[in-house]
Amino acid sequence: MTQLLQKSESKCYVCLRITPEYVLKTAHKVWEEDPETARKIGLKASEIVEQGYRRNPIFFCGSSAKRVLGGLFYLLGFQYEAPKTIAEVNSVMACSYVTIKSGYREWLKKFPDFFLEFKLESYHYDRYSVDGDSLDVDYLTFQGKRVTVLTARIHDFVEKVFGENE
Repeated sequence: MTQLLQKSESKCYVCLRITPEYVLKTAHKVWEEDPETARKIGLKASEIVEQGYRRNPIFFCGSSAKRVLGGLFYLLGFQYEAPKTIAEVNSVMACSYVTIKSGYREWLKKFPDFFLEFKLESYHYDRYSVDGDSLDVDYLTFQGKRVTVLTARIHDFVEKVFGENE
């Protein structure tokens, strides 16, 4: 019984579902214009998946490979100076915008030490409320700069419509 437990602890079971080959193949589809970057990102993604599983295997329960890899690829693109938009990643992964967004947010929440240059920030519009609820807009920053143009546009729109935030 003890040997069985030792064997199961040393094996990465999520790696049987999200294989390094699958990760590399998918990375090459996302970064088809740059095979060297695709290889680097694919190898790093495989390494992170295995490290994540060893530290917190429950993180992968109920998560599809598309969500896990989509969010991971989105983040790693910035780290390897080859960023892709959520739309570019989700078109290759054949999933929704929300799948990628929830994927990268979960990675940042559960494994912040893997992504030290990233931060989820929130902009609070407290004076613009609907039925007493304030408006909060979350956005991703990389090295202190806002990543997504869409959230910047939402912020600009709210400021334009409602005026300067106090």
